[in-house]
Amino acid sequence: MTAAIVALHCGPTSSPNLGAVDLWLNDRISSAVNQLAVLAMSYFFTVSGFLLFSGLTFEKISLKIKKRIRTLLIPYLIWQMLSTVYLAAAGNPYSIQRWIGTVFLFQFWPPNGALWYVYAIFLLACCSYLILPILKNPKIGAVIVAVCFFACYKLYYSANPAVHGIFSYGYIGNTIIYFPAYILGAYAGLQSDNKRHTISLCLLLLCLANIFVSKTGSSTAYITVRCIPTLMLLLLDLPVIYEKSTVYKTTFLVYALQHQPYLSWLGGFERSIAASLPSIALANISFRLIYCVSLFILAVALYHILNSINASFVLSLLTGGRAERSLKVTEK
Repeated sequence: MTAAIVALHCGPTSSPNLGAVDLWLNDRISSAVNQLAVLAMSYFFTVSGFLLFSGLTFEKISLKIKKRIRTLLIPYLIWQMLSTVYLAAAGNPYSIQRWIGTVFLFQFWPPNGALWYVYAIFLLACCSYLILPILKNPKIGAVIVAVCFFACYKLYYSANPAVHGIFSYGYIGNTIIYFPAYILGAYAGLQSDNKRHTISLCLLLLCLANIFVSKTGSSTAYITVRCIPTLMLLLLDLPVIYEKSTVYKTTFLVYALQHQPYLSWLGGFERSIAASLPSIALANISFRLIYCVSLFILAVALYHILNSINASFVLSLLTGGRAERSLKVTEK
């Protein structure tokens, strides 16, 4: 999932083309990467909602939020400060007002833009006091989820200038776009003792999407991609997530490193190599693969270096971590 997001952020690579077939294949590659990245981000939001709301009660909300200060907010702030320091040293300093506006107030993308979703998920966790009561009842919760899906769908395709202004304000639009995946994951977590009920809701949403599309002529992709992660959680045996998981911390490092300004030279160097290939489609896929592999190598190296010097506390600050949880649900 992380690799899909990194591949999207790479963007296409300019190169000579071999004709119409090469151009067509290049477009298909870019489209496939985009769809995989949307699915991956939907999955991140879904899992976050599922883990937070699984077994959640009002008494546990404050404790859950405190844990997410450690696992989400602190790593987010540290990576933003690292990027800010580098940008200041490179002659592009942030004023305090601008820094607060980008890092906390959604005004623009933060210095490390790739981690926008970490802050968004933290804020959604803080909204648990509002979300829990409307999802707690299975029937009412299902209606709320369906309303959220189609409301966000309509907003996403709206041509209204006011709606467009909201969506273009920093990364608020991105948060709204993926909110249906989060609230469906939250509902699945609350109803985790009855997965058939949530599966039925997902199938109903997909059916309604097809009916809605037949009337409006739009696409079912928006709703489908945001339902698939919940179906994956409920139908597949997913691995247990551990607080000291090497995989979790390494992938977090990959995600955080991809938009660090002091690594821009790496992407530029690798892009120039890919651009020398005779096929634009080959250059497109080659650069994305090379950049993903190099970032994973850097992340693994950083992880082992910090471990080797007994800097586990620093590693924890950089990656957060999660308590041991299982994504498996029981069936009734």
